[in-house]
Amino acid sequence: MMWYADELCAKIALECTPDNWLSKANHGCYAPKNATWDLYFTPVRMNAALNPIEVKTDLIHLVKNLNTSVFHGLRTIHNASAAEGYNEGRNLHSKGIPFVWEFDKPFWKTDLYTKGLPLRKKISQSINHRPYNETCGKLDFDTSTELLNVGELMLEQLNITNSRDFITLHLRRGDYMKCPTDTATVLNYVNCSMANDDVKKIVVLTNGEEEYTKNLTEAFTSTFPTKEMIVLDQFIMSKSFIEKLNESKLLSVHSEDDFLNDNCFRFSAEKVLVPLARYHLERGHTHCSNCDRGGLVMTGKPII
Repeated sequence: MMWYADELCAKIALECTPDNWLSKANHGCYAPKNATWDLYFTPVRMNAALNPIEVKTDLIHLVKNLNTSVFHGLRTIHNASAAEGYNEGRNLHSKGIPFVWEFDKPFWKTDLYTKGLPLRKKISQSINHRPYNETCGKLDFDTSTELLNVGELMLEQLNITNSRDFITLHLRRGDYMKCPTDTATVLNYVNCSMANDDVKKIVVLTNGEEEYTKNLTEAFTSTFPTKEMIVLDQFIMSKSFIEKLNESKLLSVHSEDDFLNDNCFRFSAEKVLVPLARYHLERGHTHCSNCDRGGLVMTGKPII
């Protein structure tokens, strides 16, 4: 069972499990059947009143092995309308009355969203009980503790001890090829963006095919002989890293095979290194420039 302090968290979690929503058919991922959303991200509500230092409150709490007898005799909400049920629950909560909300419908079959919008556009909610204010800020999805731990292990195994020593480079391929990522273009882009910076390692995040990464690595080594290029996807799937991952017992649900197959979880772990790097370079869907001297300016918006 899971308790949700925010309707947006409920919107995600009540829709389905990671195994369903991150399936091969929907997103080309292979989440384990027993995976839960807290492995992939932590939904938090930012407190705008405490800017410029944003304090975030965890909004999702897992309750395992719950004794359901604690619900006996409690007020039950089972409205036909999900919006009505939600508002009734808020009213009972404000009065200190404990209750159980029988909400067992998939999100898309409720009245919690505006129908008729194209799937790729932002879905509006019919619950607009409060605007953002100083004590109720925007919802954000923080990196989960498990992913942060995997990211820390990657840094350790890559022998990276200082952010100034490495930069990250994302090359979007496979499903998006409008931004040129051929070897010559990438080398020119890196050379212009990095210039004479004393960077030791370039960590590359890409879904490029094996032949592509092989040619890129060889050309990079020839062009920048004093620097090391690391194709992170190959590194994180290597036998030596998997052995260290198993020894560290960092994964609560993913087996070795699950980790190798769940590319959504694995890529999320790789992205942990992006904000830790000296700077980030990008050639893909959201950004495609000939030169980004000193890296992209982090605006808080997703880059990858």
